[in-house]
Formats: sequence, C-alpha cells, structure tokens
Amino acid sequence: MLIKATLLIKQQIGLWWVWGSAGLFVVAATACGGTTSVGPAGSAGSANSAGGSAVGANAGAAGSAPTGENGCGSPSGLTAANFASRVATMFCETLQPCCEAAAFTFDRAACETYISRDFDGELTRGGSGAEFDCAAGQRCFDELASAIRGCSRFDKGQLPDCNHLLVGTLPVGEACTSHEECAGPIDVYASCRTDASGKGTCALEPSSPHGLEGAACGASCNPYGECTLGSSQPSPDVACYESDGLYCAAGQCAPIAAVEGPCWSPSGCPAGALCLDSRGYGQSGQAEVPGQCIVPPANGRLATPALCVGKWDSSQN
Repeated sequence: MLIKATLLIKQQIGLWWVWGSAGLFVVAATACGGTTSVGPAGSAGSANSAGGSAVGANAGAAGSAPTGENGCGSPSGLTAANFASRVATMFCETLQPCCEAAAFTFDRAACETYISRDFDGELTRGGSGAEFDCAAGQRCFDELASAIRGCSRFDKGQLPDCNHLLVGTLPVGEACTSHEECAGPIDVYASCRTDASGKGTCALEPSSPHGLEGAACGASCNPYGECTLGSSQPSPDVACYESDGLYCAAGQCAPIAAVEGPCWSPSGCPAGALCLDSRGYGQSGQAEVPGQCIVPPANGRLATPALCVGKWDSSQN
C-alpha cells in the first residue's frame, strides 16, 4: 500500500521538550522515534526535473517572511549563524526568573550553551545543499517564546517550524548527502536516495492521493510530505492533507479544528494546541467521543535544578 510504503520512522538528535501523559517535562534524547512519519524533509521552492517550477513546502505552509528592520534579509535579521544563539538568549532570559523563583541555582552561560547546541545541531544536519529558512526560523522563535511564557514546560514536537529550519535547494537527480538538501513541491517528500555504493541522488517519494472531506483515509500528511498513520487497521490508499485543511480522523478526512474545537489526534489541532480528552490526557483515536484542541495554560514548571544549570535532568522520563 502506497501510504505505508512511504512511511518512515522520524528520528532526531538533541534536546527535546516532550508532553507526557501526566504533564509537560523536559528531556534530552538521542533518537526520539515515537512518531511514525516520513523522515526530515528538505522541501523548498525550487525547480525539479519531475515537474518544472515547484512550490516550496515551507513557503506553501508558512506564509510570508517577516519584514522590517529585523526581518528576513535585513542586516539584523535571523541567519543560520545567529539563530541558535538568539534562541538560547531568549530561552535563558525567560528561564532565569523561573529558576530564581524556584530557588534553583541558575548558570546563564551553561544554559545558553546547552540550548544553542541543540539548535546548532539542527542546522548542521543538512549539508551544503540545504539552506536556513529565515521565515520558519522566525516562526519557530515566536512559537517557542509563546510556549514558555509563564515558565511553562512544553512540547518541542508541537512547534513544527522548529523542526523544519532547513530547506533543500537541490533538484531531482542531483547528487546529495542528506534528505534536507533535496527540494520538492508542497505535500511531497523529497529524499536523498543512496545506491549500493553509498552515492546519494535527490528523488521525490510517491505521494498518496488527496482525500476530500469525508473520504476514507489511511494517513494525515503535512506540507513537507511527512505523514502519520490515521488508523492501526488496514487503510485505503488515500491521505488527508494539512494544506487542504484536513486530517485523518477515525478513518475519514475531517477538517482541522480551531482552538477549543473537537479532535481525534494531534493532527486535528492547529499549531500550539494539544488534542486532549476530558481528563487532560492525550486523546485516543479509539475513544468513543472526541477530545478538544487546547492551548496548554501556563504551568510554572519549566525550571528544574538540572536545566537551570544547563544540564539534562536524568530524573525526567
């Protein structure tokens, strides 16, 4: 089946902030693979030999870049060189009073080193054919600042722009060393396929047909061509696409809800909102009633003794 044939396990290296069943907590991980999805995509607005001019996934999903004195392209705008340090400065400025209020020792230099190292790792994964997406970087920065307000712990996985800071520039057929280097149109995953000799070539992975609202479906797909299974049962070879405002809910394409709207999975909520059941736990797709898209309230639990001094808290799950 096409949907299942193109699904891979997404793995990332570095610092992760994860929402647990009993709340939000901060963890570091070497391979966070709980989500079944196509791997890190390098989609960008570039021509490819399969279809001429391609609309970039980042551009199609994200809207325009910020403009003005600090906007993309300006001398003081975000760049690959300054992004990690600016995020670290903002994060640690927010964390410091949280640590002080909890009477935890705070080490500003260690905090900034710890946070910047994570985002530097994100930006160095791509290879020479991948470029920093300033617009996604600005949205990531803003989403992160909003998520930690009130000293809140949060889920980095709920900040999709922070996981798509790179766009590919290499068209189909070009030599590549990583997926992030390859460009593809919106909703299509561009990958770096390697042959028996280890040589990589950019290619577009097969994509599933777009389902209309109410259609039977097997997966939910984001504009980067990354898809999550919509059911544990054998499913039709049709997907519901975020770019169409749809996701796969209980085997049918349904509209992505607004905040406070009904949902059956995280894919059914807008960025920054969680799909929670009436108890405040993650909504189960096997439940008889839908959950609700909730923006987590400030919880005052961002600070931990380890994080406040720039270390992973091994006591956290």
